[in-house]
Amino acid sequence: MEEKNEKPKRTNECKTEVSITGTITTSLNAFISSDREIYKFIITVPRLSGNLDYIPISIPKDIALKEFKEEDLKLGAIVQIKGEIRTYTLKTSELKLSVFVHDIKPLIFKSEEKTTITTSNETNSNNKNNPNAPFENFVYLRGFVCQKSNKPNSTKDVTNMMVVVNKNPDYLPEVSYYIPVVGFDVSSKIEVGNYVEIIGRLQSRSYFKDVERTIHEIATGYINILS
Repeated sequence: MEEKNEKPKRTNECKTEVSITGTITTSLNAFISSDREIYKFIITVPRLSGNLDYIPISIPKDIALKEFKEEDLKLGAIVQIKGEIRTYTLKTSELKLSVFVHDIKPLIFKSEEKTTITTSNETNSNNKNNPNAPFENFVYLRGFVCQKSNKPNSTKDVTNMMVVVNKNPDYLPEVSYYIPVVGFDVSSKIEVGNYVEIIGRLQSRSYFKDVERTIHEIATGYINILS
């Protein structure tokens, strides 16, 4: 009897899931990738502190236009997004992160008088976003720690990690996304090579190195070492 050449089953699944509700703050920038038209824009999501996180979004045009007319994807529109994290490296070796969208919906408020697609312009301009909108910033990540460094400060230990998420590892070439993660008080627990699951939020952080730069990373709320 001939033996079947079966692909080994994956025991450690890698994945990212993102659920974000935020305000469109830049115009759409369209480009072609693998014969598919993609829109890129930035949304802002408020933190409890009132500060804003600026999150890069990439969405195929056909997905965007299922729920929107192109003119409705405008500055100030509030949208609900579900997708995954993707990263890429520039020629300058700078790592860039964005949310690749699988589903997008307008945030709609209903009242007795009317039903409207909400925009942040409908609120007082002093507010950083619509205070009545249920803004969300949720990330679930499962992958392998491939880098780790500790930066103690006066109040808590900060651990910077790089977590690799392998996509479709049964196929070659394998696609991997390297995702920066910031954890607090976990330095003694996490080791390079650990298979972890993480719940947190996407955050943007600016710093100066010749010019002002912005990096995007996951701020952890929960980390579980799976193996």
